[in-house]
Order: sequence, then C-alpha cells, then structure tokens
Amino acid sequence: MAFILVLSVMSGLHLNINQRILALEPHLIVEFNRNTDDSEVLSHEIISTFQNQRKKIEFQPFDRQDVFLRTVDGFFHGAVARGVTAATLESMQKKLSELPRQAHQSASHHFETPDQDEVILGVSLAKQMNVYEGDYITVLPPESLLMAQGENPPFAKVMVKQIISTNVAELDAQMLLFQRGKALVNFSKAGSRKVGFDVWLKDPYDAGDFKKSLDSYKDLSIETWRERNSAVFLALKLEKLMLGTFLGLSALITTFSIWSVLTLLMTQKRKEMGLLMSVGFSQRSLRDLFQRLGLYLAGIGLGVGALMGVLLSLYLEYNPLRVLPDIYYDSEIPAKVDFLFLTVVFGFAILVIYWAVRISMNRILKLKPSEALRSN
Repeated sequence: MAFILVLSVMSGLHLNINQRILALEPHLIVEFNRNTDDSEVLSHEIISTFQNQRKKIEFQPFDRQDVFLRTVDGFFHGAVARGVTAATLESMQKKLSELPRQAHQSASHHFETPDQDEVILGVSLAKQMNVYEGDYITVLPPESLLMAQGENPPFAKVMVKQIISTNVAELDAQMLLFQRGKALVNFSKAGSRKVGFDVWLKDPYDAGDFKKSLDSYKDLSIETWRERNSAVFLALKLEKLMLGTFLGLSALITTFSIWSVLTLLMTQKRKEMGLLMSVGFSQRSLRDLFQRLGLYLAGIGLGVGALMGVLLSLYLEYNPLRVLPDIYYDSEIPAKVDFLFLTVVFGFAILVIYWAVRISMNRILKLKPSEALRSN
C-alpha cells in the first residue's frame, strides 16, 4: 500500500509540473546567435520553413535580456526580461485554462496584456523586490555596470501591471514579461539582448525531431523544452528513483518475511503431508494443494494492500489534498495511478511467492511418508 501510494503521489507531482511547463513555455526556442533587428528577424529564411509546417506548429517572435531591477526603496534584483506578443500571452492563458484542475488550481491562469511601459512579474520576484501591482520599478541592462564613471546608462521606468503565480520555480523567481515594442524599447541595441522565435508544436514530444530538421541553420541556436528544464527533470527523476529504490527494498524485505512464514508453515505441516502421501496423494497433487494454500494466504495480504493503495491513490487523483503551506510552489498532494506499473509490481510479488512455496515444498516432498509422519 505504501509503495503504491508514494509512487502514485510522485507521479502526480511530476505530471503537474510537466503540464505547467508545457503550458507556460514554448516547446522550442529558436534564437539568433547575435543581436538582430526586427526587420532581419522577420525576413529570415526560417520563416518559410515555419510557414510550410503551419498545420503542425505555431510561432511568434520574442526578445530576451538579462536585466537588473531597482525599486524606489532601493531594492535590487536580477531578472530575465522577456518581450512577447499579445498572441503569445493569449496562447499561454488558453493552455493554462485547459490544464486539469489540480495542475493549476493554485496558479494564476489569467494574463492581463501589458501596455505601454507595463510589465508582468513572477510572484517570487515581486516578493523579493517588495513590490505590488501598480508600483514602478527601474530596469537596467547589465552593460550599465561596465560604463565609465559619469556616463548615464540606458534605463527604463515601468509599472507592474500584474503579479502572477505559475507554480514553476524558475519562472516565478525570474520572470519579467512585457509586450514587444511597448516597453524597454531603448534596450534594442543592448549587447545582451537576444531575439528569436517561440515555437509550439502540435505534439510537444516531437520537439527533438523538429530540432534536428533545423540543424542546417548555423546562425541559430535551438533549444527544446526538455533541454531548458533538464535540471528539473533530472532532479525529479532522481527523487522518484531514490524513493522507489528504498520503498522497493522495504517491499523486498517484506517479501522475504512472507517467504519465511510460508516455509515455516510448510515445515509445520510435514506430518499432514506424510499422512496425505500415505493415503495415496501423489507429489504433484500435494504440491498443487499447498501451492494454492500459500498463494491464497499471500494473495489476500497482497490484494488488500494493493486495493487500499489504489483506492487511496485514485481518491487523491480526483480529490487532491490542499494541506501543504504556501511556502511550497504546489500546496496540493495529487496522485496519478499507473495501472501498467501496478500490474508489473503485483505480478512480480506473486511470482516471488509462487517460487517461495515451490522451493519450500520441494524440500519436504523429498521425505518419505514414514519420515514425514515421524517429524516433530
């Protein structure tokens, strides 16, 4: 029960994170290797490639730049400013609204399109900066740190239009969104500015294959959603692997306990076996009889545990518990039941029990009926 419940909860958490990432981030980021103006971006030959795949993909241009933020109270913090189109924000909002309830219940799923000199901040970034909706902040490019004393660095004063929670740690802690051409326009010549295209595929798991088809464009850097979030996925994979390993070891110890009990049961029944053999039971019939007995006893324990684990997991899948404090990015405990995995685990347990009974029986069946009857 514990094994099924814990792994189902881990699968549910991983699924929620995966769904939120796919809703909030493009499946491919196609980025120019140098700062390029909009006219060159929109006339690049990759546009024709995208248009030929119009039924399979959606694409929108973007700006990206590392920046420093400063509040009127003197707080400083780094962020990643990302300029997107209104269509990109609408697409993100639509994808968030399509998520299952448990994947976005504690997240914002309505984006207000920022206008002239307006931005959207991630909730963790806003808390660290101690700013609220309607406050003004100053945005500076990192090149300003290298300017000679006395020079005036380029900067932009913007208003925080909305503070959003995505439940994706990196986005909530670093995200600054603005509409392209409406804010940070005086950063267009900054050396740290990057431009490119956000690409959404009909099937996000085809991102790797689509990236390979674009390898001929040497002036572009292409990154899939899995590559951008590789650290998150690796951490989740290791977490699930370690929990599964330790729970699996616990289950293995329990299996050996069942083996010991069945062996003890077979040993205690040697006289009864000798009596049955003396009245004409064959070794095969006796083996079948006690194998069924052993499988019945162990199957009841396994069946009850598996049933309780599945029922609890299904309850959490459809009614996730909101018990975690707000310091966590996801305050719910969800679950996702993988019936194929459960079938494999249950089948393995039954197989171990079958061989436990068989091995115990083989040792006893080697005795003659008279020897078995004289056993204490």
